[in-house]
Amino acid sequence: MTVPDSSAANPEYLASAKQARQRALLFAVTALVVLIIGAILVADVTRVASIIGLSVLGWAIVQLIGIGYLRMRPKNPAVGVAIVGGIATALTVLLITFFSSGFDEALLVAGTWLAGGALSEAVRGSRWQRALGEKGISGDVVRTLAIHTGYDGTPLSSFLTGGILVGIWAWLLDVLPWVTPFAALVHCTVALGLSAKAKA
Repeated sequence: MTVPDSSAANPEYLASAKQARQRALLFAVTALVVLIIGAILVADVTRVASIIGLSVLGWAIVQLIGIGYLRMRPKNPAVGVAIVGGIATALTVLLITFFSSGFDEALLVAGTWLAGGALSEAVRGSRWQRALGEKGISGDVVRTLAIHTGYDGTPLSSFLTGGILVGIWAWLLDVLPWVTPFAALVHCTVALGLSAKAKA
């Protein structure tokens, strides 16, 4: 097998790096638009700050739970993260609804979740760009992916679906908290479906 050219000036690598930057920017702009719309609808700076702060904390907790699960080295990490993440997300959003209410504040929760996803994608894209110039097997693998598949980042569908679902749960669980198990099940199912789609 031919080892891909490791030159940073390779057009295919430059295109892959550009794709990573563009995707991170797209995610960030999307999150910002949702947050701005939510903030305008709420029209209370203190309220907006408190809901966003609470949502940031909730998002961080869900990420830590997922990372903690992966450190246990499960046999099927993708399936496990989808299930654990789905349950954790539904329960965390339920807790957030004790301090928020209405569609406008649900938009802030969704926007914050999207912002977290955008941040994760920015970090992932930065690592990808660094890996393109690395020597050794890991660098060769990334460069091969860059040539054959482009940037291996988070699919736009996964990014949007996660934020939309969280927004729906923030609105629905505020009114009907007893549907939390159903919300967790739906979140797990969607996450598994998106994971399977990405692999395919």
